[in-house]
Amino acid sequence: GIKMIIHVKQSFLVKSPSGEVFKAHNNDIVVPPDWVAQNEYFRLLCDSGKVSIHVDSKALDAEVAKEATTAPATKSKK
Repeated sequence: GIKMIIHVKQSFLVKSPSGEVFKAHNNDIVVPPDWVAQNEYFRLLCDSGKVSIHVDSKALDAEVAKEATTAPATKSKK
């Protein structure tokens, strides 16, 4: 799957519903666990600009390529 990479501009801590804790510190660039994206506080941090989300472009390219090979071909590539 595609992993998100985050750049942290303000330290934060979030908890999952199952009790897992994820901490990130100012200026960290990390790959958080998948459940973090579902956390309301994390989403607010992203909306306010205190956390920037980036996508692993190699994983994204691989995912797009995989979908292209499994999807019916509509155009031929030159």
